[in-house]
Amino acid sequence: MGEFFLILLIASIIFISYALSITPPESIKYEVSSHGLEVADKIYHWRELKHFFITARTEREMLAVDTKERLPGRLFVVFNHTDKERLIEIFSQHLPHIKEEPMNVADKAMYSLMDKLNFEDR
Repeated sequence: MGEFFLILLIASIIFISYALSITPPESIKYEVSSHGLEVADKIYHWRELKHFFITARTEREMLAVDTKERLPGRLFVVFNHTDKERLIEIFSQHLPHIKEEPMNVADKAMYSLMDKLNFEDR
């Protein structure tokens, strides 16, 4: 019986991850200033942010910024490809630029499982 609930939990996580990954992002206003990053009328001051990196989970690249607070934890900024170098230059003045996405054990397990199931090719 315990195995059934474990399988149900894993299937639920996979379904939610898949559903969220295929849903296009809503249109949100982003603004970068000397004070920090404003996302949907909420400002995150530079001192509240840890580091940033570029990620490509979907067909588009996104700028990901980790926050010091647990929530939201990570902010994703969708940008035009022509703005990539300028954004990296601006953010690098205030935050460390890391080359790879930091992953914990849960992230690694989720990506490994998603790669094995690979919904995209079916």
